[in-house]
Amino acid sequence: MENYSKEIKLSDDAYHFRYYEKNIHRFWYTEWWYFNFIDPDSGMSGETTIALFNPSNHYMPGVGSVNFAAFGKGLKEGIIDIDYIPLTEFSASYENANLRMGNNIIEVISEREYRICTKSNSGDFALDLIYESKSPAAFLAKDIQGDNPNWEISSWLAYMPAASIKGYFEFNGKKYNLSNAIGYHDHDWGIWPVYSRTWSWAYFYLPNEQVVFDLGIHAAFEVSVCYFTYKNQQIEFNQKDLIFNELDFKEWNFLWKYPQKLKLDAVDKTGKYRLSLEWDVLQTAALWKYPLIVFEQSAFFQGSLLEYKDNQWKSILEIFSEGFCEATGKYI
Repeated sequence: MENYSKEIKLSDDAYHFRYYEKNIHRFWYTEWWYFNFIDPDSGMSGETTIALFNPSNHYMPGVGSVNFAAFGKGLKEGIIDIDYIPLTEFSASYENANLRMGNNIIEVISEREYRICTKSNSGDFALDLIYESKSPAAFLAKDIQGDNPNWEISSWLAYMPAASIKGYFEFNGKKYNLSNAIGYHDHDWGIWPVYSRTWSWAYFYLPNEQVVFDLGIHAAFEVSVCYFTYKNQQIEFNQKDLIFNELDFKEWNFLWKYPQKLKLDAVDKTGKYRLSLEWDVLQTAALWKYPLIVFEQSAFFQGSLLEYKDNQWKSILEIFSEGFCEATGKYI
């Protein structure tokens, strides 16, 4: 695992398929670019993902997709939509993250600034947002090999672990102008049976305290990672030092369930810092038109960052934050 690399380039966030197109298992190639936002002024938050599967049309036609989710005031649960788009309408750069899928685009303005513009076919969702990076990019998983089967390979890049956001978001006919929003952008790619690999994920950003939390449990073939910064200090929590619990499960469509409360206790690799967190799911939107069920969720986090000093743990930061999490489940 390569964390907090200062050598990450624009091309690391670009399209990657040409490096895998001769792989015998290329049918399973998948890649996606994910963006989220929280707008404190309107109380709304949301997500969008541009994704593709099997871009070489190996064995059968590949497909692209753009999904959308909204959470916030006036909603009992999260609302989600997904459009499937033929890959004849997809183009992407190998130099940077510039891409187009149908009428949806990512435009690289500079190394630290992107524009993301997406609109659902139903017209229920649309956004046009400028993301400005506020935290160092990090490879949370880079070319991780699977062991069952052993031909799997996965990478996960948090290109903008924290960002300031401006622009607009439209949902159900109402337009929200965002001038004080915050959010996140990451990027995943590789080859694996997409129906079989589940994960749990959680994220929040506190700009005033310069805190970023980005947690992946089993994010790349059983590898768990935690990106955490505090006042520009990067604190690394290793998998063996993470205690993670999912609680208070709720049934979805009778056969599946997802957690509504989660807890994390972690000590950093130096033994100096401890992160004690719990988060409650506020709203859930089930992305079920995928080979894997992805429960996109808004959440509220609370807890402490503690420092070991004078032979005891002392809190140096109290955490109260809105954020996001994901839970996943298999159909088979």
